[in-house]
Amino acid sequence: MDQDNTANRRHFTPEQKFKIIKEHFTQRAPLTETLKKHGISSANFYRWQDEFFSGALDRMKNGKQQVSSLELRKIEDLTRQNDRFKTVIAEMSHEVVSLKKTLGE
Repeated sequence: MDQDNTANRRHFTPEQKFKIIKEHFTQRAPLTETLKKHGISSANFYRWQDEFFSGALDRMKNGKQQVSSLELRKIEDLTRQNDRFKTVIAEMSHEVVSLKKTLGE
């Protein structure tokens, strides 16, 4: 029986949750209509709504955009790549100077 319940559950992405909450408030539809349309429970809706407003409040308090863990990883990867490029350029510059000295320029 538990298997059937988990098999029937729908999983929503953060983007889908955001869209549903935003849609509900912008279209001003009755909550029951929104719940039925998207096949969600009122408990889920209210939990998502709390997350939605909590995120908005944090954003307004901080006055700046929060960086996601994916964005942080990308920044770290780009920083490492940039450091490698700088190292290669420094080594190549050193080789050019050494060759110029060897050739008497």
